Amino acid sequence: MAEEHNFVITERQLKHRLLKKWNIKKNINRQDLAMLSFLVEKRKEAETDTKILYHGQDLAQDRIERACKRRKSAFIAVSPR
Repeated sequence: MAEEHNFVITERQLKHRLLKKWNIKKNINRQDLAMLSFLVEKRKEAETDTKILYHGQDLAQDRIERACKRRKSAFIAVSPR
């Protein structure tokens, strides 16, 4: 690529560009996490399994629970619409 287009791109730059283009996110933002947490808890009460898609990726319930534990203060005043 460097010879054809006369510039050098690092692996990190390429990954960032592709992830942005494909709309893949590594972390869940605070508002979405609050909503997902609410839905998971509601589904747990109903004793049903939940398949969660976030930006086109399957998320496991344990991943959401771990993220909630890390961000305890994010859920104090947030309520779903």
